[in-house]
Parts: sequence; C-alpha cells; structure tokens
Amino acid sequence: MSDHLVPCPDPPDVVTLVVPLGARVLVAADLRLSGAATPASAEVSVALARAVRAWSGPGVLIFNGGLFAAPATGDLGAGDLGTGDALAAHPGLTEAVATFSAGGAARRVLALPGDADAALAWSPGARAVLAEQLGAEVALAADLHISTAAGTRRVRVEPGTRLDELSARVDPRNPGETPFAHHLRTEMVDNVRRARGAGAAEAGWLAGLDNLDDPAAFPRFLASRLAYRKLGRHAWLLLLPFVAAFVLRLPTTILARAHGGLVSGTKLGFLVAATLVELAVLAGLAIVSLRRTWDALASMALGGERRSPNDAPRAAGRDLVTAGIAGLITSHTSRPELANFGPGFYANTGCVGVTVTEAPCRVDGLGLPSVFFASRQVSWVELEAGSDLHVRLVHGRQQLRGATRLERLAARRPGAADGLHIEVVASFPQGPSWPPPPAAGTRRRRVRRIASVFVAAAGFVSLVSSLFATGSTTSSRSSRSSSPRWPPPWPHSVVSGSSCWPGASGEASAGRGRSASSSWPSWPSSTSSRGATSSRPSWPWPWPGSCG
Repeated sequence: MSDHLVPCPDPPDVVTLVVPLGARVLVAADLRLSGAATPASAEVSVALARAVRAWSGPGVLIFNGGLFAAPATGDLGAGDLGTGDALAAHPGLTEAVATFSAGGAARRVLALPGDADAALAWSPGARAVLAEQLGAEVALAADLHISTAAGTRRVRVEPGTRLDELSARVDPRNPGETPFAHHLRTEMVDNVRRARGAGAAEAGWLAGLDNLDDPAAFPRFLASRLAYRKLGRHAWLLLLPFVAAFVLRLPTTILARAHGGLVSGTKLGFLVAATLVELAVLAGLAIVSLRRTWDALASMALGGERRSPNDAPRAAGRDLVTAGIAGLITSHTSRPELANFGPGFYANTGCVGVTVTEAPCRVDGLGLPSVFFASRQVSWVELEAGSDLHVRLVHGRQQLRGATRLERLAARRPGAADGLHIEVVASFPQGPSWPPPPAAGTRRRRVRRIASVFVAAAGFVSLVSSLFATGSTTSSRSSRSSSPRWPPPWPHSVVSGSSCWPGASGEASAGRGRSASSSWPSWPSSTSSRGATSSRPSWPWPWPGSCG
C-alpha cells in the first residue's frame, strides 16, 4: 500500500489508494459528531467503534463526509471546526480509530469533506487535529485500486455533494461560497434552535429539520408538520359543534317522538344519519384543505422536479460502470442502497446517526401529505479483495419517539421498534439490489382494500337502516291493530233475507267449511221506503258490532 500523504495546506482532489489482495475497506458517513454527545450519537459511535476494533489485517477506513456536525453561523472559516471537542466527547470511537491507524502502513484512515463538514477542505486547524488524534488524511475523493484474483477493480468513493445542485460547490476549498443547503442548515435551523430556547413546545413541530436527509424536501417537510402537528393536533375542535348539536337534539327528539315509552326508530335513525353525513362532509372538507395546502407547498420544489435523492448518484454510478469502473460509493443523501448493475454496482453508505426521512402516506389516492419520521440509523459499506471484489451493505435502523398518533396512522414508520439490529442486507456480485423496488401490484391491492372498506361501511349502514325500518314498521302495525279498519272490507257473499248483511246463515257458509259469522261482521240490510228489503248494504255502512 502507498505511503501516507505528505501534509499539505490544501487536500488533493482525488487520492489513489492501492488495496492489496485480502484487505478490506469500510466506508461510513454522516456521524455528525459534536462537542455535546447525545445518547443517539454515543450509541451509533459505539457500534462503529466495535466494528473497527474487530478488524484484523490490512485495510482502509474512509469517513465519506459528515464526520463532524455543521458549525455555528459565522464560524465557517475560523478555528478548527470544533473537531477536538467532538472527538473528546466520543472517546470510544476516537480510541478505536487511532488504534487502527497506528497498525502500520497497511492501514489507512481517510476523511472526505461533506456538506456539513465542508470546512475540512479549507481549515488547516481541523486537518491538523484529525492527523494528530486519528492519524487521518483529508482528500476530496478517493480512487480505490483493489487487487483481486480476477484482476484489479477500480472503485470511486466520494461524498456526492457535487451531484446535488442544492449542495454543490464550484470550488470546494472556497469558504466564501455558500450553497443553498448551507443557508438552510445554518440560518433556518439556527432560528429553530433559538425558538426552542424561547419555547420548546412551539418549536417542536419543526423538530428534526437539522437532520433532514434531503434538503429539497424542505417545503414538503413544512407542509407535513403543519398538517399533522399544528392543524391535526387541534382538528378535534371542529367536531364540537356537531357533537353539541347531536347531544342537544337527541333529548328533544326522544321526548317529541315517544309513543308509549318507545322512541320512533325512523326519526332517531334520521338523526344519526344526518349527524354522520355532517361529519363525513366535515372530514371531506378537511382532507381537501390539507391536499390544497400540500400541493401548494410541494409545488415549490427545490432543485427542480421531485425525484428520489439517489437518482442522480445512481445514474452517475451506471455511467462509471459503463466506462469500465467497478462501482461508485456516495453517502450525501443518507439513504442506504446497493444497486447491482451486473458488471458493476452503485452503493450509498447511509449514515451512522439520526436522520429524518420522508415516508409516503398509506393511502395515495387521498392526496394527504407524506410523513417525516426520525430514526437512528447505523449503516456502512464494506469491500473485500478476494477471489473477486465483494461488496456488502451493513444496515440497521431503529424507530425514535416523537411522532404523533396521527402521523403513525397516516404512514408506516421505517425501522424496527424493538431495538437496533445491524445486519448485512445486500451483497455484490451475489444478490439482488437493495432496497427492492416496490411491487407492481401494491397499488392495486391498496385500492382493493379501500374499496372493500367502503363496501363494508355501506353494508353496515344498510343493516342499521333496515333495523330502524323494521322497528318503525312493527310499532306502526301494533298501533293500527287497536283501531278498526276503515273502510271495512267488502263482503265476499251476500245472503238475502237475513237481518244483518251479509247473512250469517249456515247454508250460505257451509260450502266454505267455516262459519261466516266468525269471519265477517253482521251488517244490517237496508229497507226501502216501500218496505222491501234490499240485497245491497246501506251506506254509510254501520259500525261493526252495531247490527241488531
């Protein structure tokens, strides 16, 4: 392996490292160490330190950007970037890396300036601290020549900030050049920190802005937090008028429609149905308002058309593979990935720290904002020079608290809830790409689930309405059974000569097999003025039971 770099005021654009057969390379990024250690930074630094201590044999350890947290406003070109305090706050990792670099010329430690710690490219004090305490060198990119039994494989390693137009710098060594991502990080986040000092409860809805993995998602982040943490927290207040109206109208309806101690089922059903319709209309208006707000803010896309943050580096990696290079490793987006291109690969190391990632809404058709979840992530890329070049993506993610109930309901949180489980999730050349692309039938299954929910809801409403209708019909029949039917039914037979029409004569009803008097009331026959008895009933008909 080549000798150590000679200290120089400016780091080289690209450093070439020869990796011998049997050696390993570990590429990690975005630790964002600061002078104040947090439980999250302590845990992830211990996990990386454990992997470095277990290393045996020659190799290269590369911090691919983001080793240190962003400096405070106004301190870009001054001092040593706080590197000494940050390393002192994480003694376990500092000791493990220093021990590794002291293992001889066969071991190298390289630090590449990223978006947050771009001052490493122009701060001699920061580079001096790294060389003294970690034995690390600084360069803008690395070109690995990995010797394998199948030949030499070239792998390009760079942070990837130049592939992000919001973070790219024309001259990485110029402290006066400030891309948009820098203003977002140092000005907006600084304002949020000051707001937290004044009132943490009010600034809590923007918590995690400084750990956002994609600067272009800033408008969507604001829209999401405004919807779920500002408006969603107080959305229940909109239900109070409808609940009050229902509570006030229910006793009046019961008292006004009660008959024999029983309330009219139809009226009560109409009351419940009207209240449900009002709530459905209110929910629809709220969804439409949230969707309009989301569309308005999301339309202000930073960096052009909305796309996956790894699209640009993945395309650059495919171009390098086409040109004959084995692969490209970046880390700027903090989204771990290992894409298999056949003869080559593209890898994103992810991060070793806390990151805030955008998660899509469970129901895309409603147009609700996506949700931004915070998680603790430990991820890096390992390369091994053996019979051929072998690449492994090591990844673990743990959910962090802080998401509201509405956010957990709207989207699925990434990571495990029961702890941090670090494992190999993908490898090259054996194994498919990771993360796998979404299944083609996922959206179709989601639409079917939504349709089944609506069908079940319609069936439930139909069942409830039928029960109300049955109760109303039964009550109506019971009330009508106590009063006579008017007009009375027309008689089936007429027997002349009887005293009450129709006749109750046994001869007339014998053919029917039952007594006519038991089936029909006796009606008096009408008598004309001449004294003759008529066979037609008189009008109006006499009341049943009055025949005599």
